[in-house]
Amino acid sequence: MLRISRFAFLFLLVNVLLIGGCGGGSNTSNDSSVVVFSDLHFTPFSPTADPVLFQKLVAADASEWAGIFQASSIKSPAPWRADTNYPSLVLALASIKQNLGSSSVIIYTGDLLGHGIPQYFYTYTNGTQAAKSPADVAAMKAFAVKTLTFVMAQIRSSV
Repeated sequence: MLRISRFAFLFLLVNVLLIGGCGGGSNTSNDSSVVVFSDLHFTPFSPTADPVLFQKLVAADASEWAGIFQASSIKSPAPWRADTNYPSLVLALASIKQNLGSSSVIIYTGDLLGHGIPQYFYTYTNGTQAAKSPADVAAMKAFAVKTLTFVMAQIRSSV
């Protein structure tokens, strides 16, 4: 129920902003647009296993990830209904920038990380889809934070 209420609130907020504008009055010179995007679901894991790419990402700082992805053999956007890979992220952010226009408002409603990141991480590191030790959990959390740091830096530098 809480999840439905949160989405209902966001839906109403976006509609108020889109219909009423950010100016709040009837003066058309104050009208502005709002860019809304959601459900990015970025994953640093490719649809096909690439342990070399994964090991490079684990070893590198998040600020180095763009170069690692650019040097990767993965150049195609993720297939339909798959989580967002790096080429898809680049396309999405370019589209947002292109459609931003003069808008001073961007609303992002959530879901930055892809599905199954812990399971993928554990599979690449220890061969199972579950943590084997507290150190595994700590390493996965550090990798998830690094992934969030990378995605946020990409968004900030793109829009």
